[in-house]
Amino acid sequence: MSQNTEIQKIRPSSRLIRTIGKDLIKDEYAAIVELVKNSYDADSTSVKIVLEYQEKQKLLKIVVDDKGHGMSLSTITDVWLVPATSDKLERRTSPEGRVLQGRKGIGRYAAGILGNILLMESTDEQGNLSKVLIDFAELEKVKYLSDIDILIETGESNPQSGVYMEMTTEGITAEKVVEIWSTNKLAKLELELQKLKLPLQKNKQDKFDISLEYINMPYMDKKLGIQYKTKKTEIKPLPILDYYDYRISGEVDGSGKATIKYENQNIPGIHPEIIEHEIVLKNSQHYCGKVLFDFRVFDRDPEAIDDLLNRGLSHDASIGKMEARRLLDEIYGVGVYRGMFRIRPYGDQDYDWLDLDKDRVQSFAMNIGMNQIAGFIEVEPEEQSHLHEKSARDGLVENNNYLGLHAITRHLIKQILQPRRFAFRSQVGRGRKNVNVSEKLDSLFDFESIENKVDKHLETIGMSIDARKTVSKIIQKERQDKEKTLKDIKNTIAVYQGQVTLGKMTEVLLHEGRKNLRYLNETIPRLNRDMDRFLKNPEDTKKESMKSQSEKLLFHSKAITTLFKRIEPLSRARIPNKKITNIRKSISDASDIFTVSFDENNIEFINEIDPSLEIYGREYDLITAFSNFIENSVYWLGRSLEEDRQIVIRSDESETHISIEMYDNGPGIPENYAVNVFDPGFTLKEDGTGLGMSIAAEALKRSGGTVSLSKVKKGTLVYVEFVKGKENAGN
Repeated sequence: MSQNTEIQKIRPSSRLIRTIGKDLIKDEYAAIVELVKNSYDADSTSVKIVLEYQEKQKLLKIVVDDKGHGMSLSTITDVWLVPATSDKLERRTSPEGRVLQGRKGIGRYAAGILGNILLMESTDEQGNLSKVLIDFAELEKVKYLSDIDILIETGESNPQSGVYMEMTTEGITAEKVVEIWSTNKLAKLELELQKLKLPLQKNKQDKFDISLEYINMPYMDKKLGIQYKTKKTEIKPLPILDYYDYRISGEVDGSGKATIKYENQNIPGIHPEIIEHEIVLKNSQHYCGKVLFDFRVFDRDPEAIDDLLNRGLSHDASIGKMEARRLLDEIYGVGVYRGMFRIRPYGDQDYDWLDLDKDRVQSFAMNIGMNQIAGFIEVEPEEQSHLHEKSARDGLVENNNYLGLHAITRHLIKQILQPRRFAFRSQVGRGRKNVNVSEKLDSLFDFESIENKVDKHLETIGMSIDARKTVSKIIQKERQDKEKTLKDIKNTIAVYQGQVTLGKMTEVLLHEGRKNLRYLNETIPRLNRDMDRFLKNPEDTKKESMKSQSEKLLFHSKAITTLFKRIEPLSRARIPNKKITNIRKSISDASDIFTVSFDENNIEFINEIDPSLEIYGREYDLITAFSNFIENSVYWLGRSLEEDRQIVIRSDESETHISIEMYDNGPGIPENYAVNVFDPGFTLKEDGTGLGMSIAAEALKRSGGTVSLSKVKKGTLVYVEFVKGKENAGN
């Protein structure tokens, strides 16, 4: 059979323009932003955006006009009319040195979202004017792009270089325009443009002004029906950004070393705190070049709103508390910027990419909600950061470098900004007050103080001693009846705290038991097969092999049994009564839960507790407390650069006291947080709940212990103390 060979070419479909325009560009806002970025890339110092409706002609016109260097005819034909050209990718910077925002060569086709017909007029730096007309509706009538004839007119001249783009939609009613560009959408466009530029100080030298103008734009008035609006606005950053409560700003270099400035405007005259910090990433997270950041936090309780106004926002007489809250609602979100411009959707108010609101549910007092922060992150070009924008203009590709950016951002907020804010608010008594559950319950059931107050009052009104004694007996009887209720409540709280601790141990327990279960799952079928073969053909070698496997099965099954025994105290439905309890054994039982974690993180655990030390208390309370302490140390040592990682527990005894010190040589807890560590909700962990240390403190108190942090040059030292004697053994 004869064969024929022929050469064909790839012929782009005419739908390609629609695909890279309407289908890849997210919405009208993104389309306008793309064209504004092109004006910036053209070294223009300004760009004008005009939305105009011509009622008689039923025509909607959108204009983007700049005064950049424009395009020559050859640039139009060889670059602008070539989809996905690599021109900007190869050039990387503009003639004036700006980092080019467009890289994929498709942003200009966003014009197809904004109108059916595009008129583009470009004047190059020699004054040569070229006009291009594209009818997007006609594009879809032909099969291939090569079948379309693009009209280009040349020959005229202009004194001012630049590009004028006009997108028109014909035959559109005022009602339809209101549907496409409602009052809310116009307001959102203005906000999008306000948030488009990165408001960092260094960008103030790079002049790029944006103006937005409406001409006869229709809008719906509930009483009057369709009305028309003409307005011109110079886009400026919202001034409220300068009136933050707390702020961290600075940079993180390509190896995780951070230089941070922390400011608190609630304390007039205080100098900023300069912090040198190192951010260690996990294996799946890669550093993404130099990252500049600026996070500004606004408290939103009534007292904070008053402070916001007093700081200078109220210089405009029209701004009161309601307007201040509205302005805060407009600026919040954490945006990612490259060069001067935001990468959408980071910073959109419906895109909580850092899970801030999810974290806030876990600890309302500690965590910053998304509507409290206005954040700005600037990343380097793709070549340095390896952060690549998706073609659809809907964020960054979620590679290892993106995971690193995500982790760095959360780290800065969770470990630098939030703790300082929490410590200040706790110090001045703002926000939700920390509650010692045991003390609150005791005060709630304190009938003795009630009895004394009632007796004094009855005495002042002249009631007889016998009558007062009768009233006193009634109160005492009520106190005795309620004591059981108080005990039951405390027991329930203690059980819940134990179960919370057990829940926190879930990952540890899975680690601990997984290797044993894996061995059982893999070995039992193998042993069954060997048994079948041995029964058919008995051999001593198979017998020895089966014996060895059986012994290992027994070892791993005992390991699982031991694991359940270790956690059994934390899973009880009722806490046990107090008894003479050996401290070393209780702490050993708690540390045994973490055997695998110690190995995986190269941690040496040293228990130097005197084997004879005992307290009158509960093993349950000691295991609950030290499980939380050890889990905390393992977490931080796992993120430490220290090679010889250690947890050391020692004891001391005097005639009246027993003290225990637990030390780890991890990164340590800053001294200014020492008073907050045991507050419910306080955490330095990025995914922490702030419950562990407060639960540990409550558990120790139930068995008569107290806990605090001691100052050390390096690492963390937890100090626990018990007063000897049953009378000091807590509740």
